[in-house]
Amino acid sequence: MDNVNEFSAMNIENEQQSPFNSLHLSPTTSNDESTVIAKIISPKNLNLNAFKAAMIKAWSPSKKTTTNTLTNNSIAFVFEEEDDMEKVLNHTWTFRDHQLVIARWPPDRALSEIDLNKTAFWVHAIGIPVSYTNLHSAKAIGDEIGRFIKTDPSSIGQKWRKSLRIQVEIDIDKPLKSALTFNCSGRPRLLVEIRDVVDLVSRKANSHWFAIAQNSISRTRLSYPWKPPDSDSLKINTDSSFDNDSATAGIVLRNYKGSILLAAVYHHSCMDVATAEGLAILDACYILDRLNLKKVTIESDNLDVISFIVTPSSNCFWRIEPVIDKIRRLWDTKPDWSFKFVPRSANGSPHALAKWAKLCNFEGILPQNIIPLSVFCDSAYPLLDSL
Repeated sequence: MDNVNEFSAMNIENEQQSPFNSLHLSPTTSNDESTVIAKIISPKNLNLNAFKAAMIKAWSPSKKTTTNTLTNNSIAFVFEEEDDMEKVLNHTWTFRDHQLVIARWPPDRALSEIDLNKTAFWVHAIGIPVSYTNLHSAKAIGDEIGRFIKTDPSSIGQKWRKSLRIQVEIDIDKPLKSALTFNCSGRPRLLVEIRDVVDLVSRKANSHWFAIAQNSISRTRLSYPWKPPDSDSLKINTDSSFDNDSATAGIVLRNYKGSILLAAVYHHSCMDVATAEGLAILDACYILDRLNLKKVTIESDNLDVISFIVTPSSNCFWRIEPVIDKIRRLWDTKPDWSFKFVPRSANGSPHALAKWAKLCNFEGILPQNIIPLSVFCDSAYPLLDSL
């Protein structure tokens, strides 16, 4: 009988009244469950049994908590008490040095509707005069970076404090910001450096931020990571996103610390993937030539194109031959350059950059404050340096 009543609450509109059948569903009238989803931000699949036990011990709920594994590194925790759930939601949590994304799961929302791409970090806003280190400034800075959560009261109005500590919720799919400029009454415009969005909050946060960046571009474990160059040289990685006779080249230049010195994207019209990859390498060579950088390793994940460059006797495709010829001529002027093939797992940064640029239609050298978070990967340190 209950099933009959439940289906009687559904209303299917007459097909003659609408071009589509519209099915109306009625929710259950009572649901006392308080559920959160906990997602571990890590490129590796971790031990979920250990994760469950560790988090329940850390949270110490007043009543029984049940769990349900959702996907790799994601678990639903069901609390009997609302207060236990609120205690979890009001704090930032980690597991084995990996940041957790914690989100409420309302009973009227499907799993796919829950946003698990936001997480909270403490950042330091540096360079603020003491008279401006107040709650209003903290909110303005926090909301410009992401979403302001709270500030550390001990960092407000203190001359001996080097920075204003702010907790913000950051969307990992959006470009990070390393500096902000504000209008201030009674003084010139103020440049505020957001140190910990780039340099991070602590030693542990460094691994969290890398894991977030890595997770945003790859769901698989890396078998061959990116390797930094020697201390007296540089490395530039290239990749191209090709689709329907158009290509977007992504180029990332880094030093021995893994710090990004330059990121650039360029758009081309071409007929095949090999030509697209060759044009990306040619763009990188033009950049290196303009900057007069001599000892550089140029890496690509296209074996054919690298073979065409380093082996003059190889028979390259006729469409790419003019591109290869230009690369070799530039190489003749910079004999300390070297060209190397690497697998995709060691070339994630330019791949992510090309995909991002294709979506937003950006072209040229990127200012540091708009480099997408997904570019900070390949086992490199997420830092920005200047040439």
